[in-house]
Amino acid sequence: MYDKRDVIIVVVNSRGANSASIVSSGNPLDVRVACRPLREHLKEAAGQVASNIVFVDDLVEARKAIHDAEQAGIVLLVDGLSGFTNPKRAFEDALESYIAATSDVVVLATKPYAERGVRVATRGSTLVEAGVGSEAFAGVVAGKREKLLDALNRARSWIEVLNALHEANVVYWSEPWIRLETPYDILLYNMLVLQELREARIAANAEISPTAVIEGPVVIEERARIDHYAVIKGPAMICKDAFVGLHATVRQYSVLEENARVDAYSEVYVTSLQRGATLSSHTYLTGSIVGEAAKVEPFVVTKVLYEREAAEKLGIIAPFTPETRAGAVIYAGARVPAGTVLEPLAHIKP
Repeated sequence: MYDKRDVIIVVVNSRGANSASIVSSGNPLDVRVACRPLREHLKEAAGQVASNIVFVDDLVEARKAIHDAEQAGIVLLVDGLSGFTNPKRAFEDALESYIAATSDVVVLATKPYAERGVRVATRGSTLVEAGVGSEAFAGVVAGKREKLLDALNRARSWIEVLNALHEANVVYWSEPWIRLETPYDILLYNMLVLQELREARIAANAEISPTAVIEGPVVIEERARIDHYAVIKGPAMICKDAFVGLHATVRQYSVLEENARVDAYSEVYVTSLQRGATLSSHTYLTGSIVGEAAKVEPFVVTKVLYEREAAEKLGIIAPFTPETRAGAVIYAGARVPAGTVLEPLAHIKP
């Protein structure tokens, strides 16, 4: 076992032009998934396994944070774009594997779900090289403070960090993991989380019309409003203060984040509406992401790629499902004019 007071968790916020942050406020960790910013998912889990949690913007700042934490004997270095369905378990597995291992460092690896990401080559349970290989780095390194300080002194990227830690012990992470690099990864992550739902959870102060229809495992959070004859088909999430209008339909694997709204006679399927996004009446979106405070005007529809074709375009190599689809990405603050037909993979900017 370990003492929480001996552990520091350093979460590195990886900024990038292709990151999912184009649909949020600009900070990748503020992207909302499953009703909360990614930052909150990671912070809550980290707080259960360590007393000291630090969020930094890059690996240079990570080294400084670790250097300043002189009381910490064990460091968890975490890629902030890691989407675990159970981050607490991932952190615990890394820590416990480190304590049980003879190596000074443990690296989590997993089966790659997409062509992107950091690959690692292993020999048995030993890390040989990063940047090549058949496995994917799963976003967590656990090790001695001095060892990680030395690696970060010579590295400016995750590949360089891992190569500085060659011969580290590799632990295989068998549960779902996605790196939230692109907006479409938000949909994939939401799907993984929603697949874990087994029953409906409805807040006591949610306002739900007696004529609304709710089927399957659906989460409806505080102060959400579901209007007359609306239909919610789970698994789906309606987050705090969100609104589903008259005769609107929210289908499987959709998430309406805080203050998002789907107005009358509109429909979403495998779609994420970020905080404050509005889908006006008589509109249909599938396989799409609507950014923070963006507005889609009435009578807008998406064309979409399905299954194998969608997976190929998105670079997904993990098994795809009938829900794998690629619609449009609408950036934070953008407006889609009434009557627009959105092509697959369209990116709508402000």
